[in-house]
Amino acid sequence: MQESHQTPPAYKGLLKHALILALAFGLLWYAFKGIDLQDIWNYAKNLKPLPVFLVIVSGVFGNFLRSYRWTLLLRPLKSESEPNISQFNSFYAVAIGYAVNVFAPRGGEVARLLSICKSEKLPWAGVLPTLLIDRLLDVAFLLAVFGLTLLILPPTLLNAMPWLQSGGLVLLIVVIVGLVAMPFTGTIFSRLLKISAFQ
Repeated sequence: MQESHQTPPAYKGLLKHALILALAFGLLWYAFKGIDLQDIWNYAKNLKPLPVFLVIVSGVFGNFLRSYRWTLLLRPLKSESEPNISQFNSFYAVAIGYAVNVFAPRGGEVARLLSICKSEKLPWAGVLPTLLIDRLLDVAFLLAVFGLTLLILPPTLLNAMPWLQSGGLVLLIVVIVGLVAMPFTGTIFSRLLKISAFQ
């Protein structure tokens, strides 16, 4: 009888973290390749710590909110016995996606998909639509902010181009209606298909 030689879990964990560190250093090298580090250091010395700290905190908090929103979209894919999605796994997948995008644009979405599928044992065919919905929500919020910006432009600019304010209002209404109708799009499309089949 042959003995099965399996890698101990501790070594698997060390190997995983070593690969992650190697990937991180590789991405940093690629991102700063061809850049004079002395110039970066000279600029960094003149930076004020508080704005840099606020940018880092806002970036981490924004990614946390995005990963939390994604967990809400992923919950229906989990079993009833274990319906929750790990917030850490979701945040980790989002961070991995941003890191991969540094050297492979749009490759981050694939890395994000593979990461969450492996950590949460989810089917990729079910996770893929959540990525599309997540991107649509990003676009919707971006348009909403743009529409809100048009509503609060300086009066001098609004007097010169009054259509900007009405355009911003219309854009906000379209975004709100789209967000409200999004959960019902599946039902709407299925009914439209049934109607077209009978015609």
